[in-house]
Amino acid sequence: MFYPLRPKYVAPQAMFNPEIFRSDIVKFGGDCPNIRWEKAFPCPCKMVVTLRSIDGEIGGESRTGCTQCHNAGVYYVRQPDTYAIVTGVGETSSSSGKTTGSGWADVQATFTFLPENAPAHDDRVTDLRSWIQVSERRKRKRDGEKFRFPLEVREIIAADSGNDTVPVCFRQTVIELATALPSGAFAARLTEGVDFEVLDGELIWALGDALETAPAVGSDYTVTYWIHPRYLIQNIPYISRPSVTSTPKQVGGVMTPALTDMPVKAIGYLEFVGPAAGTTGV
Repeated sequence: MFYPLRPKYVAPQAMFNPEIFRSDIVKFGGDCPNIRWEKAFPCPCKMVVTLRSIDGEIGGESRTGCTQCHNAGVYYVRQPDTYAIVTGVGETSSSSGKTTGSGWADVQATFTFLPENAPAHDDRVTDLRSWIQVSERRKRKRDGEKFRFPLEVREIIAADSGNDTVPVCFRQTVIELATALPSGAFAARLTEGVDFEVLDGELIWALGDALETAPAVGSDYTVTYWIHPRYLIQNIPYISRPSVTSTPKQVGGVMTPALTDMPVKAIGYLEFVGPAAGTTGV
């Protein structure tokens, strides 16, 4: 009777090549930075409150009307665009195999950053390779309207209205814009490039003012536009740290350990509210 040969036990090996890891992150973004990174800093107004007309450094409250943070208590400074692998977009917290969550605030994404670009808690990151739609009802205040989020341009591929087999490529920023009557009822649909235009993330009414199709200052209108989803970093399971990693050896050689950087994982929750309408943002 012959018995099967049992292979000699080999302990599990974990090889981590930091250069391959960095290359994978860069390739994920198409060799171009795919993450806009903004670092969060506490606003000075959060450390000053007024009590009976006396200013004191009590802390814990933000000052109403602050033009830097818009009463959020924190402001953001944009860093150079960077790279990250984005996974688990749209997932919510799981418990016993069931997803939980009741709104936009529960939608999350997982980011794997380069070790040298580790975000901090409350930092803000924007996925430049994805888009979502945002709708707002607003009152016209000026010529250059700013929205809660920066207006982004998306390349759209659609079918030709005369031949559904011929694709047509065009650029779209504002998806739909409609004005309202004083009663609040629907008035008219406006067209980008005819009644208004978008310049540097702002909506310009000059074309509509010339045609008298633009809403008057103080009049209501609704707008739906494209944005890149923006996330607030709320969970960092581990940060960059040196780890002894074994390197491959040649036959007859000696395996020597080497210090390598561990990947950086961060979990962000979708920011869907933004600053108050009509502000310049933070």
